[in-house]
Amino acid sequence: AAHPGDTVALRHLQMSPLAARGTLPSADDLPLRMLGSLQAHGFADTLRQWGAALGDLDAFGRQRLRELLAAAEAFDARGVCDADAFADHVAAYQVKSSAEAGAVRVMTVHQAKGLGFDLVVVPFAPNAKSFGKPGAPPFLAGGDWVLDAPRRAVLEVAGGAPLQALETAAAEANFSQLCTLYVALTRARQALVMAVPARGKSSKTIREADLLRDRLATEGLSAALPDGAGRLLYEAGDRGWHQRARAPEPTPAARAAAPEPLPLAYAVELARHEPSKEQEAGRAFPARWLFSAEAGDVRAFGSAIHRLFERIEWLETADLEAVIADWRRTAPESARLLDDVERQFRHCLASDAVRRALSRPAGAPRAEVWREAPFELVLETPEGPQLASGRFDRVVVERDTDGRPVRATVFDYKSNRIETEADMRATAEGYAFQMRLYARAAARLLNLDPARVTPLLLFTRKGWILPG
Repeated sequence: AAHPGDTVALRHLQMSPLAARGTLPSADDLPLRMLGSLQAHGFADTLRQWGAALGDLDAFGRQRLRELLAAAEAFDARGVCDADAFADHVAAYQVKSSAEAGAVRVMTVHQAKGLGFDLVVVPFAPNAKSFGKPGAPPFLAGGDWVLDAPRRAVLEVAGGAPLQALETAAAEANFSQLCTLYVALTRARQALVMAVPARGKSSKTIREADLLRDRLATEGLSAALPDGAGRLLYEAGDRGWHQRARAPEPTPAARAAAPEPLPLAYAVELARHEPSKEQEAGRAFPARWLFSAEAGDVRAFGSAIHRLFERIEWLETADLEAVIADWRRTAPESARLLDDVERQFRHCLASDAVRRALSRPAGAPRAEVWREAPFELVLETPEGPQLASGRFDRVVVERDTDGRPVRATVFDYKSNRIETEADMRATAEGYAFQMRLYARAAARLLNLDPARVTPLLLFTRKGWILPG
Protein backbone atom coordinates (compact mmCIF):
# COMPACT_ATOMS: atom_id res chain seq x y z
CA ALA A 1 0.00 0.00 0.00
CA ALA A 2 2.79 2.43 0.86
CA HIS A 3 4.99 1.31 -2.05
CA PRO A 4 2.86 0.57 -5.14
CA GLY A 5 5.99 -0.19 -7.17
CA ASP A 6 7.11 -3.02 -4.87
CA THR A 7 6.49 -5.90 -7.26
CA VAL A 8 8.03 -8.45 -4.88
CA ALA A 9 5.30 -7.75 -2.31
CA LEU A 10 2.68 -7.80 -5.06
CA ARG A 11 3.84 -11.19 -6.36
CA HIS A 12 3.84 -12.51 -2.82
CA LEU A 13 0.19 -11.55 -2.46
CA GLN A 14 -0.68 -12.95 -5.87
CA MET A 15 0.75 -16.33 -4.83
CA SER A 16 -1.07 -16.31 -1.48
CA PRO A 17 -4.40 -18.02 -0.65
CA LEU A 18 -6.06 -14.59 -0.86
CA ALA A 19 -5.51 -14.50 -4.61
CA ALA A 20 -6.65 -18.10 -5.00
CA ARG A 21 -9.96 -17.18 -3.35
CA GLY A 22 -10.47 -14.20 -5.63
CA THR A 23 -10.52 -11.67 -2.79
CA LEU A 24 -7.67 -9.48 -4.05
CA PRO A 25 -8.47 -6.40 -6.14
CA SER A 26 -6.47 -5.65 -9.25
CA ALA A 27 -2.87 -4.51 -8.96
CA ASP A 28 -3.91 -0.97 -9.92
CA ASP A 29 -6.73 -0.76 -7.37
CA LEU A 30 -4.99 -2.59 -4.51
CA PRO A 31 -2.89 0.27 -3.03
CA LEU A 32 -5.76 2.77 -2.98
CA ARG A 33 -8.26 0.31 -1.51
CA MET A 34 -5.75 -0.88 1.06
CA LEU A 35 -4.91 2.65 2.20
CA GLY A 36 -8.61 3.51 2.37
CA SER A 37 -9.32 0.47 4.54
CA LEU A 38 -6.41 1.28 6.86
CA GLN A 39 -7.58 4.87 7.29
CA ALA A 40 -11.22 3.92 7.87
CA HIS A 41 -10.85 0.76 9.96
CA GLY A 42 -7.25 0.52 11.17
CA PHE A 43 -4.70 -2.25 10.72
CA ALA A 44 -6.35 -4.78 13.06
CA ASP A 45 -9.77 -4.75 11.38
CA THR A 46 -8.24 -4.76 7.89
CA LEU A 47 -6.05 -7.75 8.72
CA ARG A 48 -8.96 -9.46 10.46
CA GLN A 49 -10.95 -9.26 7.21
CA TRP A 50 -8.00 -10.70 5.30
CA GLY A 51 -7.61 -13.44 7.89
CA ALA A 52 -11.28 -14.38 7.58
CA ALA A 53 -10.80 -14.69 3.80
CA LEU A 54 -8.09 -17.31 4.32
CA GLY A 55 -10.70 -19.88 5.26
CA ASP A 56 -10.01 -22.76 7.62
CA LEU A 57 -6.55 -22.55 9.17
CA ASP A 58 -4.84 -25.18 11.26
CA ALA A 59 -4.18 -24.59 14.95
CA PHE A 60 -0.76 -23.08 14.31
CA GLY A 61 -2.11 -20.75 11.63
CA ARG A 62 -4.93 -19.56 13.90
CA GLN A 63 -2.44 -18.89 16.70
CA ARG A 64 -0.16 -16.90 14.41
CA LEU A 65 -3.14 -14.90 13.13
CA ARG A 66 -4.20 -14.09 16.69
CA GLU A 67 -0.68 -12.91 17.49
CA LEU A 68 -0.58 -10.74 14.36
CA LEU A 69 -3.96 -9.21 15.24
CA ALA A 70 -2.77 -8.55 18.80
CA ALA A 71 0.24 -6.72 17.39
CA ALA A 72 -2.04 -4.75 15.06
CA GLU A 73 -4.39 -3.79 17.91
CA ALA A 74 -1.42 -2.54 19.93
CA PHE A 75 -0.28 -0.48 16.95
CA ASP A 76 -3.78 0.94 16.30
CA ALA A 77 -3.92 2.12 19.92
CA ARG A 78 -1.11 4.55 19.08
CA GLY A 79 -3.39 6.39 16.65
CA VAL A 80 -0.85 6.13 13.81
CA CYS A 81 -1.79 5.08 10.27
CA ASP A 82 1.55 4.49 8.57
CA ALA A 83 2.22 1.23 6.72
CA ASP A 84 6.00 1.51 7.06
CA ALA A 85 5.73 2.20 10.79
CA PHE A 86 3.41 -0.80 11.13
CA ALA A 87 5.92 -3.04 9.33
CA ASP A 88 8.63 -1.88 11.75
CA HIS A 89 6.25 -2.45 14.68
CA VAL A 90 5.52 -6.04 13.63
CA ALA A 91 9.21 -6.75 13.00
CA ALA A 92 10.03 -5.62 16.56
CA TYR A 93 6.91 -7.11 18.18
CA GLN A 94 7.56 -9.88 20.69
CA VAL A 95 4.87 -12.33 21.67
CA LYS A 96 6.42 -13.12 25.03
CA SER A 97 5.35 -10.79 27.80
CA SER A 98 7.60 -8.91 30.15
CA ALA A 99 8.15 -10.11 33.70
CA GLU A 100 5.17 -8.16 35.05
CA ALA A 101 4.67 -7.49 38.73
CA GLY A 102 1.85 -9.38 40.41
CA ALA A 103 1.87 -12.19 37.86
CA VAL A 104 2.68 -15.88 37.95
CA ARG A 105 4.05 -17.08 34.61
CA VAL A 106 4.23 -20.67 33.41
CA MET A 107 6.67 -20.69 30.52
CA THR A 108 9.38 -22.61 28.73
CA VAL A 109 13.05 -21.90 29.38
CA HIS A 110 13.39 -20.30 25.95
CA GLN A 111 10.47 -17.96 26.69
CA ALA A 112 12.10 -16.92 29.97
CA LYS A 113 15.39 -15.95 28.33
CA GLY A 114 16.26 -12.35 29.15
CA LEU A 115 13.61 -12.03 31.87
CA GLY A 116 14.02 -11.91 35.63
CA PHE A 117 11.65 -12.93 38.43
CA ASP A 118 11.71 -12.72 42.22
CA LEU A 119 10.89 -16.41 42.61
CA VAL A 120 11.52 -19.13 40.01
CA VAL A 121 10.49 -22.78 40.23
CA VAL A 122 12.29 -25.12 37.80
CA PRO A 123 10.91 -28.68 37.63
CA PHE A 124 13.14 -31.31 36.03
CA ALA A 125 11.55 -34.16 34.08
CA PRO A 126 12.69 -37.69 34.99
CA ASN A 127 12.71 -38.66 31.29
CA ALA A 128 14.64 -35.67 29.94
CA LYS A 129 17.31 -36.20 27.30
CA SER A 130 20.54 -37.51 28.75
CA PHE A 131 23.97 -36.07 28.14
CA GLY A 132 25.13 -39.46 26.88
CA LYS A 133 22.33 -39.72 24.31
CA PRO A 134 21.16 -36.20 23.45
CA GLY A 135 19.38 -37.44 20.34
CA ALA A 136 20.52 -38.29 16.84
CA PRO A 137 20.97 -35.33 14.48
CA PRO A 138 18.76 -35.30 11.36
CA PHE A 139 21.86 -35.55 9.18
CA LEU A 140 25.64 -35.40 9.34
CA ALA A 141 27.76 -33.08 7.23
CA GLY A 142 31.40 -32.58 6.39
CA GLY A 143 33.30 -30.22 4.14
CA ASP A 144 31.79 -31.52 0.91
CA TRP A 145 29.33 -34.22 1.95
CA VAL A 146 25.97 -34.72 3.69
CA LEU A 147 24.84 -38.06 5.13
CA ASP A 148 21.48 -39.27 6.40
CA ALA A 149 22.86 -40.65 9.65
CA PRO A 150 22.65 -44.43 10.15
CA ARG A 151 22.69 -46.06 13.58
CA ARG A 152 25.59 -45.21 15.84
CA ALA A 153 26.78 -48.82 15.88
CA VAL A 154 27.24 -48.69 12.11
CA LEU A 155 29.20 -45.44 12.35
CA GLU A 156 31.43 -46.84 15.09
CA VAL A 157 32.30 -49.81 12.90
CA ALA A 158 32.95 -47.58 9.88
CA GLY A 159 34.83 -44.88 11.81
CA GLY A 160 36.32 -41.93 9.97
CA ALA A 161 34.75 -38.56 9.23
CA PRO A 162 31.07 -39.58 9.73
CA LEU A 163 31.78 -40.81 13.27
CA GLN A 164 33.71 -37.62 14.05
CA ALA A 165 30.77 -35.58 12.73
CA LEU A 166 28.40 -37.55 14.99
CA GLU A 167 30.59 -36.92 18.03
CA THR A 168 30.81 -33.22 17.15
CA ALA A 169 27.01 -33.04 16.86
CA ALA A 170 26.64 -34.76 20.25
CA ALA A 171 29.08 -32.30 21.84
CA GLU A 172 27.14 -29.37 20.39
CA ALA A 173 23.88 -30.86 21.69
CA ASN A 174 25.42 -31.24 25.16
CA PHE A 175 26.60 -27.64 25.06
CA SER A 176 23.09 -26.53 24.08
CA GLN A 177 21.69 -28.51 27.02
CA LEU A 178 24.08 -26.75 29.39
CA CYS A 179 23.17 -23.35 27.92
CA THR A 180 19.47 -24.08 28.46
CA LEU A 181 20.21 -25.18 32.02
CA TYR A 182 22.16 -21.97 32.61
CA VAL A 183 19.24 -19.85 31.40
CA ALA A 184 16.80 -21.75 33.62
CA LEU A 185 18.93 -21.35 36.74
CA THR A 186 19.75 -17.65 36.30
CA ARG A 187 16.24 -16.16 36.02
CA ALA A 188 15.72 -15.75 39.78
CA ARG A 189 16.45 -12.52 41.63
CA GLN A 190 15.61 -13.70 45.15
CA ALA A 191 14.83 -17.41 45.26
CA LEU A 192 15.31 -20.45 43.03
CA VAL A 193 13.50 -23.72 43.75
CA MET A 194 14.67 -26.78 41.80
CA ALA A 195 12.38 -29.83 41.84
CA VAL A 196 14.64 -32.80 41.09
CA PRO A 197 13.17 -36.30 40.62
CA ALA A 198 14.65 -39.26 42.47
CA ARG A 199 17.26 -41.19 40.54
CA GLY A 200 16.16 -44.56 39.22
CA LYS A 201 17.70 -47.52 41.02
CA SER A 202 19.11 -49.04 37.82
CA SER A 203 19.54 -45.85 35.79
CA LYS A 204 22.99 -45.26 34.32
CA THR A 205 22.16 -42.19 32.22
CA ILE A 206 23.18 -38.70 33.26
CA ARG A 207 20.62 -35.92 32.94
CA GLU A 208 20.46 -32.33 34.17
CA ALA A 209 18.74 -33.51 37.37
CA ASP A 210 21.54 -36.00 38.03
CA LEU A 211 24.15 -33.32 37.48
CA LEU A 212 22.48 -31.03 40.04
CA ARG A 213 21.89 -33.83 42.53
CA ASP A 214 25.50 -35.02 42.38
CA ARG A 215 27.00 -31.53 42.58
CA LEU A 216 24.66 -29.85 45.07
CA ALA A 217 23.21 -32.50 47.37
CA THR A 218 24.65 -31.96 50.84
CA GLU A 219 25.73 -35.07 52.68
CA GLY A 220 23.46 -35.70 55.62
CA LEU A 221 20.80 -33.17 54.52
CA SER A 222 17.57 -34.97 53.71
CA ALA A 223 14.84 -33.12 55.57
CA ALA A 224 11.23 -33.97 54.75
CA LEU A 225 9.25 -31.19 53.09
CA PRO A 226 5.69 -30.33 54.22
CA ASP A 227 2.69 -32.23 52.85
CA GLY A 228 4.82 -35.04 51.47
CA ALA A 229 6.32 -32.83 48.78
CA GLY A 230 9.63 -34.69 48.90
CA ARG A 231 12.93 -34.19 50.67
CA LEU A 232 15.22 -31.19 50.90
CA LEU A 233 18.62 -32.10 49.43
CA TYR A 234 20.30 -28.70 49.24
CA GLU A 235 19.69 -25.23 50.61
CA ALA A 236 21.70 -22.01 50.56
CA GLY A 237 20.85 -18.41 51.29
CA ASP A 238 17.90 -16.87 53.12
CA ARG A 239 14.69 -18.89 52.94
CA GLY A 240 12.72 -16.08 54.57
CA TRP A 241 13.72 -13.37 52.08
CA HIS A 242 10.09 -12.60 51.23
CA GLN A 243 9.28 -11.80 54.87
CA ARG A 244 11.93 -9.12 55.04
CA ALA A 245 11.60 -7.74 51.53
CA ARG A 246 10.48 -4.13 51.59
CA ALA A 247 10.01 -1.59 48.90
CA PRO A 248 12.97 0.79 48.89
CA GLU A 249 12.34 4.04 50.69
CA PRO A 250 12.31 7.00 48.31
CA THR A 251 15.36 9.15 48.85
CA PRO A 252 15.40 12.84 48.01
CA ALA A 253 17.65 13.61 45.08
CA ALA A 254 20.90 15.30 45.95
CA ARG A 255 20.51 18.95 45.27
CA ALA A 256 23.76 20.34 43.96
CA ALA A 257 24.17 23.98 43.17
CA ALA A 258 22.47 24.45 39.82
CA PRO A 259 24.68 26.01 37.16
CA GLU A 260 23.47 28.86 35.08
CA PRO A 261 21.02 27.53 32.50
CA LEU A 262 22.30 27.45 28.97
CA PRO A 263 20.13 29.17 26.35
CA LEU A 264 19.43 25.97 24.42
CA ALA A 265 16.29 25.30 22.46
CA TYR A 266 15.07 21.72 22.29
CA ALA A 267 11.88 19.70 22.18
CA VAL A 268 11.17 17.72 25.33
CA GLU A 269 10.20 14.13 24.64
CA LEU A 270 6.93 13.67 26.47
CA ALA A 271 6.50 10.72 28.79
CA ARG A 272 3.94 8.36 27.31
CA HIS A 273 1.04 7.01 29.33
CA GLU A 274 -1.06 4.07 28.18
CA PRO A 275 -3.75 4.05 30.89
CA SER A 276 -5.03 0.55 30.08
CA LYS A 277 -1.58 -0.89 30.91
CA GLU A 278 -1.17 0.94 34.20
CA GLN A 279 -2.51 0.38 37.67
CA GLU A 280 -2.18 1.96 41.05
CA ALA A 281 0.95 0.86 42.90
CA GLY A 282 0.64 -1.69 45.66
CA ARG A 283 -2.47 -3.45 44.39
CA ALA A 284 -2.57 -7.14 45.30
CA PHE A 285 -3.84 -9.83 42.94
CA PRO A 286 -5.99 -12.70 44.32
CA ALA A 287 -4.38 -16.04 43.46
CA ARG A 288 -7.53 -17.36 41.75
CA TRP A 289 -7.23 -14.57 39.14
CA LEU A 290 -3.74 -15.75 38.29
CA PHE A 291 -4.47 -19.45 37.89
CA SER A 292 -8.05 -19.61 36.63
CA ALA A 293 -8.67 -19.40 32.88
CA GLU A 294 -11.58 -18.49 30.62
CA ALA A 295 -11.55 -20.92 27.68
CA GLY A 296 -7.79 -21.21 28.02
CA ASP A 297 -6.88 -17.82 26.62
CA VAL A 298 -7.89 -14.77 28.63
CA ARG A 299 -6.38 -12.25 26.26
CA ALA A 300 -8.06 -13.77 23.20
CA PHE A 301 -11.35 -13.91 25.12
CA GLY A 302 -11.17 -10.21 25.99
CA SER A 303 -10.32 -9.23 22.42
CA ALA A 304 -13.20 -11.29 21.01
CA ILE A 305 -15.84 -9.91 23.38
CA HIS A 306 -14.64 -6.34 22.77
CA ARG A 307 -15.13 -6.84 19.03
CA LEU A 308 -18.62 -8.17 19.65
CA PHE A 309 -19.67 -5.18 21.76
CA GLU A 310 -18.06 -2.87 19.20
CA ARG A 311 -20.68 -3.95 16.66
CA ILE A 312 -23.51 -2.47 18.71
CA GLU A 313 -24.25 1.18 18.06
CA TRP A 314 -27.65 1.40 19.78
CA LEU A 315 -29.08 -1.79 21.24
CA GLU A 316 -32.68 -0.97 20.38
CA THR A 317 -31.91 -0.90 16.65
CA ALA A 318 -29.39 -3.76 16.56
CA ASP A 319 -30.22 -7.15 15.03
CA LEU A 320 -28.39 -9.21 17.62
CA GLU A 321 -28.55 -12.50 15.73
CA ALA A 322 -27.10 -10.89 12.61
CA VAL A 323 -24.46 -9.11 14.69
CA ILE A 324 -23.35 -12.35 16.34
CA ALA A 325 -23.37 -14.30 13.08
CA ASP A 326 -21.25 -11.70 11.30
CA TRP A 327 -18.87 -11.48 14.26
CA ARG A 328 -18.39 -15.26 14.28
CA ARG A 329 -17.81 -15.33 10.53
CA THR A 330 -14.82 -12.96 10.76
CA ALA A 331 -13.39 -14.10 14.11
CA PRO A 332 -10.03 -15.94 14.04
CA GLU A 333 -10.48 -17.56 17.47
CA SER A 334 -11.48 -21.18 18.05
CA ALA A 335 -15.15 -22.18 17.99
CA ARG A 336 -14.94 -23.19 21.67
CA LEU A 337 -13.71 -19.77 22.72
CA LEU A 338 -16.34 -18.03 20.56
CA ASP A 339 -19.05 -20.15 22.21
CA ASP A 340 -17.83 -18.97 25.63
CA VAL A 341 -17.78 -15.35 24.47
CA GLU A 342 -21.27 -15.54 22.95
CA ARG A 343 -22.63 -17.15 26.12
CA GLN A 344 -21.17 -14.36 28.27
CA PHE A 345 -22.38 -11.70 25.83
CA ARG A 346 -25.99 -12.95 25.89
CA HIS A 347 -25.93 -13.28 29.67
CA CYS A 348 -24.59 -9.74 29.98
CA LEU A 349 -27.37 -8.33 27.79
CA ALA A 350 -29.95 -9.87 30.11
CA SER A 351 -29.06 -7.13 32.60
CA ASP A 352 -31.39 -4.12 32.51
CA ALA A 353 -28.51 -1.83 33.46
CA VAL A 354 -26.43 -3.05 30.52
CA ARG A 355 -29.34 -2.71 28.10
CA ARG A 356 -29.87 0.89 29.22
CA ALA A 357 -26.14 1.60 28.89
CA LEU A 358 -26.10 0.36 25.29
CA SER A 359 -29.30 2.19 24.31
CA ARG A 360 -29.70 5.74 23.06
CA PRO A 361 -29.86 8.05 26.12
CA ALA A 362 -33.39 9.16 26.90
CA GLY A 363 -34.05 12.88 26.82
CA ALA A 364 -30.97 13.84 24.81
CA PRO A 365 -31.85 15.98 21.75
CA ARG A 366 -28.96 14.40 19.89
CA ALA A 367 -26.54 11.60 20.73
CA GLU A 368 -23.65 9.81 19.12
CA VAL A 369 -21.47 6.89 20.13
CA TRP A 370 -17.75 6.30 19.67
CA ARG A 371 -16.74 2.64 19.50
CA GLU A 372 -13.16 1.41 19.89
CA ALA A 373 -11.98 4.97 19.21
CA PRO A 374 -8.23 5.55 19.61
CA PHE A 375 -7.01 8.80 21.16
CA GLU A 376 -3.70 10.49 21.79
CA LEU A 377 -3.35 13.85 23.49
CA VAL A 378 -1.13 15.78 25.87
CA LEU A 379 -2.35 16.05 29.46
CA GLU A 380 -0.89 18.28 32.15
CA THR A 381 0.13 16.32 35.24
CA PRO A 382 2.01 17.20 38.45
CA GLU A 383 5.10 15.71 36.77
CA GLY A 384 4.66 17.90 33.72
CA PRO A 385 3.03 17.37 30.32
CA GLN A 386 2.58 13.73 29.38
CA LEU A 387 1.33 12.02 26.25
CA ALA A 388 -1.70 9.84 27.00
CA SER A 389 -2.73 7.31 24.40
CA GLY A 390 -5.37 4.64 24.50
CA ARG A 391 -8.61 3.42 23.04
CA PHE A 392 -12.11 4.15 24.27
CA ASP A 393 -14.25 1.00 24.27
CA ARG A 394 -17.45 3.06 24.10
CA VAL A 395 -18.20 6.75 24.60
CA VAL A 396 -21.77 8.05 24.49
CA VAL A 397 -21.84 11.77 23.70
CA GLU A 398 -25.03 13.74 24.39
CA ARG A 399 -25.46 17.01 22.50
CA ASP A 400 -27.93 19.89 22.66
CA THR A 401 -30.10 21.04 19.77
CA ASP A 402 -27.21 23.12 18.41
CA GLY A 403 -24.89 20.11 18.36
CA ARG A 404 -22.76 21.19 21.32
CA PRO A 405 -21.70 18.35 23.64
CA VAL A 406 -23.29 18.65 27.07
CA ARG A 407 -22.51 15.28 28.66
CA ALA A 408 -20.45 12.16 27.99
CA THR A 409 -20.27 8.67 29.43
CA VAL A 410 -17.10 6.60 29.00
CA PHE A 411 -17.61 2.81 29.17
CA ASP A 412 -14.76 0.34 29.53
CA TYR A 413 -15.54 -3.35 29.12
CA LYS A 414 -13.89 -5.72 31.57
CA SER A 415 -14.14 -9.49 31.15
CA ASN A 416 -12.38 -10.22 34.46
CA ARG A 417 -13.30 -13.41 36.29
CA ILE A 418 -15.33 -11.85 39.11
CA GLU A 419 -17.90 -13.76 41.15
CA THR A 420 -18.98 -11.42 43.95
CA GLU A 421 -19.70 -7.75 44.41
CA ALA A 422 -16.61 -7.55 46.61
CA ASP A 423 -14.56 -8.91 43.72
CA MET A 424 -16.03 -6.27 41.45
CA ARG A 425 -15.24 -3.40 43.78
CA ALA A 426 -11.70 -4.64 44.40
CA THR A 427 -11.15 -4.93 40.65
CA ALA A 428 -12.61 -1.48 40.02
CA GLU A 429 -10.13 0.05 42.45
CA GLY A 430 -7.30 -1.27 40.31
CA TYR A 431 -8.72 0.45 37.23
CA ALA A 432 -9.42 3.80 38.93
CA PHE A 433 -6.26 5.44 37.54
CA GLN A 434 -7.03 4.28 34.00
CA MET A 435 -10.63 5.51 34.16
CA ARG A 436 -9.66 8.92 35.53
CA LEU A 437 -7.31 9.42 32.60
CA TYR A 438 -9.95 8.23 30.13
CA ALA A 439 -12.45 10.70 31.58
CA ARG A 440 -9.92 13.54 31.35
CA ALA A 441 -9.14 12.61 27.76
CA ALA A 442 -12.83 12.58 26.79
CA ALA A 443 -13.38 15.93 28.49
CA ARG A 444 -10.46 17.46 26.58
CA LEU A 445 -11.56 16.05 23.24
CA LEU A 446 -15.13 17.29 23.70
CA ASN A 447 -14.20 20.56 25.43
CA LEU A 448 -16.37 19.58 28.38
CA ASP A 449 -16.11 20.26 32.08
CA PRO A 450 -14.61 17.04 33.56
CA ALA A 451 -17.52 16.93 35.99
CA ARG A 452 -19.82 16.27 33.02
CA VAL A 453 -17.94 13.13 31.98
CA THR A 454 -18.89 9.90 33.75
CA PRO A 455 -16.49 6.93 33.57
CA LEU A 456 -18.14 3.52 34.02
CA LEU A 457 -16.76 -0.01 34.15
CA LEU A 458 -18.98 -2.65 32.53
CA PHE A 459 -18.15 -6.13 33.81
CA THR A 460 -19.28 -8.47 31.06
CA ARG A 461 -19.16 -11.67 33.10
CA LYS A 462 -21.93 -10.59 35.48
CA GLY A 463 -23.51 -7.71 33.60
CA TRP A 464 -22.60 -5.28 36.39
CA ILE A 465 -21.78 -1.60 35.95
CA LEU A 466 -19.76 0.36 38.46
CA PRO A 467 -18.46 3.96 38.41
CA GLY A 468 -14.80 4.08 37.43
